[in-house]
Amino acid sequence: MNAIGYFFIQKIVQKIEKQLNFLFTEQAFQNLVIHLAIAVKRIRENKFVREFSLSPRLKMTPEYAAASGMIMALGSKMNLNFPVSEIDYAAVHILGSKIQINDDKNTIDSFLSNYDESEINLAKAILSISSKILQTELAGDKQLFMQLIQHLRPTIIRMKQGLSLINPLLLQIKREYPAIYAAAWACNDVFENIVGVPLNENEAAYIAMHLIAGISKYKPKYKAVVVCASGIGTSQFITNRLEQNFPDMEIVMTLPYTDLTDKIREQADVIIS
Repeated sequence: MNAIGYFFIQKIVQKIEKQLNFLFTEQAFQNLVIHLAIAVKRIRENKFVREFSLSPRLKMTPEYAAASGMIMALGSKMNLNFPVSEIDYAAVHILGSKIQINDDKNTIDSFLSNYDESEINLAKAILSISSKILQTELAGDKQLFMQLIQHLRPTIIRMKQGLSLINPLLLQIKREYPAIYAAAWACNDVFENIVGVPLNENEAAYIAMHLIAGISKYKPKYKAVVVCASGIGTSQFITNRLEQNFPDMEIVMTLPYTDLTDKIREQADVIIS
C-alpha cells in the first residue's frame, strides 16, 4: 500500500474518533491503522477472516455502526468488497480501545460483562504465571487485569484465524526485558488450553508490553535534587528535560547551591548540578 492509502486510513480512524467523541491512545490508533492496512492486503489476495460469533448486543452499539461505516468507506476508496466478518473484526478493535478503565467495582463489573469467560480466565492465568516467575504481585492489579483482557479479545481472534500481527518492538523487548518476555512466553500452555492455539513470539511481546507497564508502576523511583545557579527558568527547563528522559527519576527539589544542606544530601539518591 502506498503513502496515500495509509494517509486515507488514518483519516478514516480520525473520523471515527470524532463520530464516537473519544480519542484512541497512540498505540490503539496505530494498531487500528495497521489492522486496516493488513485487511486491505488480505482482501486483495482473497484471504478473508473467517466468520466468528459477535453477540447481537454488540452489533447494536455505536462502535459497531462506526466500524461498518469505516469498512464501507475503505472498500469504496480501494474498490474492494469487504465481507461482514471484517466489520465484526474492526468493531472488536474499536470496542476494545474505547473502554475507560478505573478501579470502581461497578465499572469493573460492567467492564467484565462485555467479555467471555475464556478471555477473563486467560488474563487471570497470564497474571498468575507472570507474578510467580517475576516475583512481583501483578494478579491484584485491577487496571492491568482489565487492560490485558481488553488486549486479549482481538489477540484471540487473530490467533484463531491464523493471522499474524508483527510487533516492531519484538527484538528490543527480548533484549531489554528478557525476564518479562520469558514470563509472557511461559504462558504458551494456557493459550493452548484456553484458546486452542499456541502463542507466537510477536503476540508474546505484546503481552510482555502490558506486563512491563504494570511492573513499572511498582518500581521505586530515584529521588533527585537539581542544583542550579542560573535562575528558576533554567532550573525548570532542566527539570522538565530530566523528567522526560529519565521516567524512573523523581525530582524532589530544585534549589541553588547555597541552599544545599547535609540533610538534603542524605535524603536524595542523586544530586544533579
